[in-house]
Amino acid sequence: AMSRSTKILIFVAAEIPHFIIVTRGNNLLCPVVGMKRYQIILATMIMLASMFSQFRSDVTEADWPLNHAHLKEIAPIGVFIGINGLILGGLDITFALGIAFSIDIAIAVAELCAYFVMKLLKSCKSNGLRELALIACVDFVRSSMLLSVSYVIFSFVAPLSIEEEDMC
Repeated sequence: AMSRSTKILIFVAAEIPHFIIVTRGNNLLCPVVGMKRYQIILATMIMLASMFSQFRSDVTEADWPLNHAHLKEIAPIGVFIGINGLILGGLDITFALGIAFSIDIAIAVAELCAYFVMKLLKSCKSNGLRELALIACVDFVRSSMLLSVSYVIFSFVAPLSIEEEDMC
């Protein structure tokens, strides 16, 4: 069995790409959405990380993660985040819709990642190692998808106007 400190070290090492994505995301996304909205997106990533524990058992037990039941669970999360984005983002409907779609896409892709990691590591005897791989993969994929999809939406599909004092 793996010691607790070994699990922590493996988890921290596995989270380094996630850390890099979050810190480097500022260079690309912040100038596109502005500092205030970028902070909302980062806060959303933190909230999603804690929320994933609710989905983990569902994802690992499901035959296929993007079935109708899972998609019905994902949609309200996007709506909730979109409403928060609307309120916190200065009643900007474009930002609210963009962040809602970004969240739903990020969660769906993260669920797919979890499904494939669990299938790939099914023969792994260590539940702890399998769980660490699952968490690290999902955090990485969810965060990168959230930043990437947000960047594409707000750069090409629905550009936002940014106040001068909100520039990055």
